[in-house]
Amino acid sequence: MALQAPTFTPSNRTPQTALEPGTYPARVVRVIDEGLQPQTDFTTKEPKKPAQIIRVTYELVDAFMLDDDGNELEDKPRWLSENFPLHAITSDLAKSTKRINAIDPKGTLKGDWSQVIGMPCSVVVGNYTSKEVLRDKVLNVTAIRARDAATLPELKNEGKFFDLSNPDLEFFTSLPKWQQDIIKGNLEFAGSPLDRALGGKPAPTKKEQEQKV
Repeated sequence: MALQAPTFTPSNRTPQTALEPGTYPARVVRVIDEGLQPQTDFTTKEPKKPAQIIRVTYELVDAFMLDDDGNELEDKPRWLSENFPLHAITSDLAKSTKRINAIDPKGTLKGDWSQVIGMPCSVVVGNYTSKEVLRDKVLNVTAIRARDAATLPELKNEGKFFDLSNPDLEFFTSLPKWQQDIIKGNLEFAGSPLDRALGGKPAPTKKEQEQKV
């Protein structure tokens, strides 16, 4: 099936007011594998061990983009994203474990992020100020009651899981340039399936590497 352009347009030029802090019903609309990324200790500013990072985007059910007159566009729900290192499901304290346990509280998916698209959850939204502008951020994600999930509207936009081991080039090129640059900046990009799909050279074989020594 051809990838359809999403209804939501991240580059919408109409200024959007920050959301009221609180808990919002939502569904997972995107999970993007950003690959192995460099990490820095926020306290010491020293490099840390690289980590595989995923970006998860939530489509809020009852919060919408605004038009030029400040009216809600009910076919354009708000999206909020967060990224974090992907750890084994057995890592109880990892954010990735806490998030997927909130999205899949019964554990039926066994930690498989490719299967969470469209699943319901509750997103706790907060605000922060950047460049004198009040913005939104994901503070937490919690499970939603089964009774509430049963009446939750379906996604307005097409959900998407982006897998670097089997990249969808059409979807990748539809992403904003800054997001493409993050993905292409991952430490295993050279010679990867995405690199080759974009016209790069295949990674050297072990024999070719040995011949260079």
